[in-house]
Amino acid sequence: MKLRHLFAFVLLASVPLVSAAPVSAQGGDAAAAEVLFREGRKAADAGDYKTACEKFHESHRLDPAPGTMLNIADCEERQGRVATAWTFYRAVAQKLPPSDERTALARTRAQELEPRLPRLAIELAPDAPPATRVLRDGVELKSASLSTELPLDPGPHVVEVTAPGHGKRLYQLTLSEGERALRVVGPGPASEGGGDADSSVSTSSSGTKTLGWVLGGVGVAGLAVGAVTGMMVLDRKSTVDENCDSAKRCNQTGADAAESGRTLGTVSGVSFVVGGLALAAGAYFILSSDSSERPQSAVVVAPTQVSFVRHF
Repeated sequence: MKLRHLFAFVLLASVPLVSAAPVSAQGGDAAAAEVLFREGRKAADAGDYKTACEKFHESHRLDPAPGTMLNIADCEERQGRVATAWTFYRAVAQKLPPSDERTALARTRAQELEPRLPRLAIELAPDAPPATRVLRDGVELKSASLSTELPLDPGPHVVEVTAPGHGKRLYQLTLSEGERALRVVGPGPASEGGGDADSSVSTSSSGTKTLGWVLGGVGVAGLAVGAVTGMMVLDRKSTVDENCDSAKRCNQTGADAAESGRTLGTVSGVSFVVGGLALAAGAYFILSSDSSERPQSAVVVAPTQVSFVRHF
């Protein structure tokens, strides 16, 4: 019996989350799917989930099977793509009969992931033109999808809004596990001649907070460099005192220490100034972000290793 009929571990990379249906086969090469499934299992057993996900996903494309879908879900979960994993767990639970032991496992794992799913609701601004078009990560959202909290994987996302006679506007945001966000969007300003050339970017408070933490890290590092170089300046001063007389006549050791001290003194001063400014800017961005958009607490359930048959 083939190995892919004996094991199941699961993964998927990047599919739209609007539908829970599995990706249909485009190739139809069972032999190639078998080899890819074996390679995916080896990579998963070695902890290389990125490679495992790629192999399982290609195996599933060539020859879809519930076992491969379960491997896809588990692998995606281990890489933090909880919404993608949740979609595949649900697809497995719907595809397999209730008597199959994998059905209960898939259903349970999907339920455990639900508190961790980031959800984003997109609403059109009241003054948005009737023909406004909204794309989220390249996927168009029709009117039925708007104002509804839809699950997404954690991480950065881009919402693109266009309308005839208006410039394109991009909204960039970063979602954390368990976060529930609402974005009111609209196209850019009306453009002369009815063109769509204008482009503007709106950065979410999540992105602002990220920038704040980055600047804060730079600030701490700058202050640390300033402190270290400052201590080195004191060390050079001691060497100068030992190797120079009161008339500031120095031997080579003292002269070298004096020159090094001047350089280190400049580095220390600049580091303190840059570090202080960066730390202050980081604190400003963090504190000025919208507190209402902080991620909600999430229940994190550690995934366990699973191994089931690939086909029925």
